[in-house]
Amino acid sequence: MTHRVKNPGDTGQPKAAEPLMALCQTTASRCMIADTDQPPHDHHPMDIVFIRGLTIETIIGIHDWERQVRRPVILDLELGVDCARGAATDRIADALDYDAVTRRLTRYVGESHCELLETLAERCTAILRTEFAVPWVRLRLRKPGALGPGIEVGVEIERGHRG
Repeated sequence: MTHRVKNPGDTGQPKAAEPLMALCQTTASRCMIADTDQPPHDHHPMDIVFIRGLTIETIIGIHDWERQVRRPVILDLELGVDCARGAATDRIADALDYDAVTRRLTRYVGESHCELLETLAERCTAILRTEFAVPWVRLRLRKPGALGPGIEVGVEIERGHRG
């Protein structure tokens, strides 16, 4: 295939197009770099899937009055995963299903009765790392209004290894 290329000093003659190394061609169930027969992401950094603002009603706190009323906590997640396979196949079975992640955490947090945000954060990251095979997680857990109107408290933890 030839393309006409207009550059200064171009003679106007057709030139062979150079291989587009960054262009993936999906074949069977893998993504190949044109002209190389190698997966496109042999040595790539970890990809991040994020979920922000996941608000869940739960029982949390150390005071007696906190143990009697459900209140919202807000989760912000960064999940280190390899997105290449899912991107190559365009199938949810080959990707991190963030709907499933959201449903699982919503169920767990909604049923939990932790006293400390730190405990709840650790347990959520353990679920993500074990049940969803996520090698690296950064989780921010916030409790709005914990110290009065408009005042948020929270924890941010990072577990696992990136890359």
